[in-house]
Amino acid sequence: MTKLQRTLALGIAAAVAVFALAFLYGNVSDPWKRAGLPRPGAPFQPAFDVTFESAESMAVVFDAAGYRLAAVRSGKAEVPPFQLRKLPADFSGTENAAERKRLFIRSVLPLVLQVNKHIEKQRAALLRLLRKQQRGEKPTEREADWLKQIALLYRVKPEQTAELRRRIVPIPPALALAQAAAESGWGTSRFALKGNALFGQWTFVEGEGIKPREAKPGSRHAVKSYRRLIGSAWDYARNINSNPAYRELRIARARGADTGLALAAHLQRYSERGMDYVDLLKTIIQQNGLALLNKAKLANDLPD
Repeated sequence: MTKLQRTLALGIAAAVAVFALAFLYGNVSDPWKRAGLPRPGAPFQPAFDVTFESAESMAVVFDAAGYRLAAVRSGKAEVPPFQLRKLPADFSGTENAAERKRLFIRSVLPLVLQVNKHIEKQRAALLRLLRKQQRGEKPTEREADWLKQIALLYRVKPEQTAELRRRIVPIPPALALAQAAAESGWGTSRFALKGNALFGQWTFVEGEGIKPREAKPGSRHAVKSYRRLIGSAWDYARNINSNPAYRELRIARARGADTGLALAAHLQRYSERGMDYVDLLKTIIQQNGLALLNKAKLANDLPD
């Protein structure tokens, strides 16, 4: 029995309430997987879906797994594939602000890497199909359907292949982490704790989100809520990659800008704060060493 398994078995601080395998969510019967294609939409429930009773128990399990940011930043360790369903209810009560920030980063980083991994698979499949078309080979019915759905997902026409290539690109972890921190108050906001909303995405669908307390009279928007945190991370990435508001970011990325600091400069339309929001993101990235996490790798399994 490994150290991590002993930690889980002993139930230290009621550590884990849920620990489920991905096949329970339907990976085995996925028709896209059988066709050798990634899902056009969001990734399946991750392999290590977990809920913690408290922030303390989460830290205990992360430590037992050898999951420490210093090792990840230095490239000496991969990120264990923990995928939190939600933040612990007492997360905002963590008194040490520096420790809460570190724990937040450790919580969100696996989500960002899981979403990026899915986008990378989508991009690889797209490029493979485009090369096939260039050779004059006709795509299968399933491949043609996939291309239509992926184009719809990223808000382009199937024939706009150059634009589609520009949109299906992973988000630098430093940028995603900085935005999650800014939008959720480092995981302490009501939207994050009650609605798994890390990125402040808006919705105008009645009953789909949480109404801001400070909303102006007559305002119809709410902050979109999600069943799992990874839903918020996926929705955010798709928004950055498809919303017309972030066209300049995608153009800059296609020209070689690939860091959180460089791309943050094009996110003034993400918030009503405009350039002050851009400055905030840059400060978060710089003060918390997030740039060093851009090359972080997601492990396929938990450590022995």
